[in-house]
Amino acid sequence: MSSLLLSGTGLSNFACSAEECLCWIIILLNILTIFYLVFCAWFKVTKAVRVIGYVWASALAVGSVAVVALHTCIFTILSTVFTGLVIMAVLSVAFNKGVFANESEEEKPVKASGSYVIHETDGHHYVFVLYDTKKKAIAKSCFKYISISETKEAIELCRKNGFIAAVEDRTKNWIEFVNHPKFELVNIDGKFSFTMSLINETVIIKSETFDDYEQCKKTMESAILAVRSEKLFFAEREVLSDEQFEYRKFEIKVQENTEKIAEPVVKAVQEIATSMDVAAADNGKAVETGEITLKDGLAIAAKTARKEKITKKYVADYLKAKFGAEIETNCRANYIKSGKLPLADTHYVLNGKNKTCFAFIYEVNNTVMMLLKVSDSMGKKFAKGHKTVHTSSFPKSKNKWYSIIVDDTFTNEDVEAILEESVLQMKGKLAK
Repeated sequence: MSSLLLSGTGLSNFACSAEECLCWIIILLNILTIFYLVFCAWFKVTKAVRVIGYVWASALAVGSVAVVALHTCIFTILSTVFTGLVIMAVLSVAFNKGVFANESEEEKPVKASGSYVIHETDGHHYVFVLYDTKKKAIAKSCFKYISISETKEAIELCRKNGFIAAVEDRTKNWIEFVNHPKFELVNIDGKFSFTMSLINETVIIKSETFDDYEQCKKTMESAILAVRSEKLFFAEREVLSDEQFEYRKFEIKVQENTEKIAEPVVKAVQEIATSMDVAAADNGKAVETGEITLKDGLAIAAKTARKEKITKKYVADYLKAKFGAEIETNCRANYIKSGKLPLADTHYVLNGKNKTCFAFIYEVNNTVMMLLKVSDSMGKKFAKGHKTVHTSSFPKSKNKWYSIIVDDTFTNEDVEAILEESVLQMKGKLAK
């Protein structure tokens, strides 16, 4: 190699015989560093190992400079340049940006913080409250439970779902819809709040309302960490008033394969007091309260007989035939496998990348109940001549939803006309 350089390269002053050159020391250091580089990239390393990497890279730099100072030639200079590249690679791996990083390496789990506290109410029921690390209440259970063991079961459900819960910010103009379980941040009449729902779509905790979006978002981020906590305390001396934890209007929305998850919540649902007079509905009288809950509507539908058969499938088939690719239909069984909870078909109106749900269709005891997102004027139009049309408290949204129980006063043509007008109204809103 020395003879090649002496033959006309002009680098004779920087060349030396292989026996005299010290570049092999730098090359050896580089080989050892490459082994370290591969080790850090393909295995999980502790902070101490990374510190060793910093020390090793520093020693390699100092050693390379020392070798060049002792014996300057073209080989030691090239080796030093290569050493510099290796040092950069080592540092990048130390900062988890190495070019050899293993893509299959799992992300570091988020550390849980906060705690659960079980409180007794003056009605001798139990609720749980979620606290952050500063012992500030940030969310509370949506239900009362009849025993501490049942409350613990609900907390365990909340905790397990919290590890996989995504976030859906409904305050944005462009909403990125995510699957359950999830946290939902909403804005209702300028007030911000958030809820957490389970994998079966049951809302289990809710926050208070906030005037400021950032404050609500920050509190939700604390709740995301707190729901994963294993810390559980009992406020044995504190009895809360029932007004602080009154029964919320409960939405029954479950998936077919989640009856086991839903069982503890089903018990809570059975404890919820019915707020309307079902007997009046049996006699064909209109409910005077106006708005009804989903549970109330399903109870009325279960007691409503209809001579002419109409089913969830009938509704879905009509929508597909009438609107085709303009809508998206999602059909499910009538009940979960245990037969305890009804399942809804959910139908969406499409507009490019945007879509919005306009209908929840239930079928209980061969009677169909439709929840439709429509305007007040259209809802009142549907109610003319029918006593089973009411405003619905489910789902919670800025838009009005109407509960329509399809009894014998509705013909099939009436049902089709109602569905068509609902779709056309939602298409108009999406277009805007």
